[in-house]
Amino acid sequence: MVDTILTILKILIMLSCILGCVIALFVVIIRWIRIMLQPIQRMHVKVVEKRGDRPQTFVTFEMPDGTAKELQIADPRIYQPLKENDTGMLTYKELKNSKDHHHRRFIGFIKDPNLDD
Repeated sequence: MVDTILTILKILIMLSCILGCVIALFVVIIRWIRIMLQPIQRMHVKVVEKRGDRPQTFVTFEMPDGTAKELQIADPRIYQPLKENDTGMLTYKELKNSKDHHHRRFIGFIKDPNLDD
């Protein structure tokens, strides 16, 4: 009898773990779809901060209105050459009223030419 109850509990725990993973995956997929349906935004911005280490690298950009937006940039070919105070054209997508980087997707950054070179 005790063995049967333990077996049932193990099965229920395993099923709840699987269900939790499925729900988490569903939430991530729905968020990604919602972001990808947003219009592309392009703005002239300034790099104000870089932080993180692979694969979690983030850049904070100062927008034209003075607000800051943080975006994750996974590609080291884009992240590494960026320096604080670089300016350029940022292309991204964002859910309206988003407060964090989870609701934004970096598309690209074209650095302004440096006239001193």
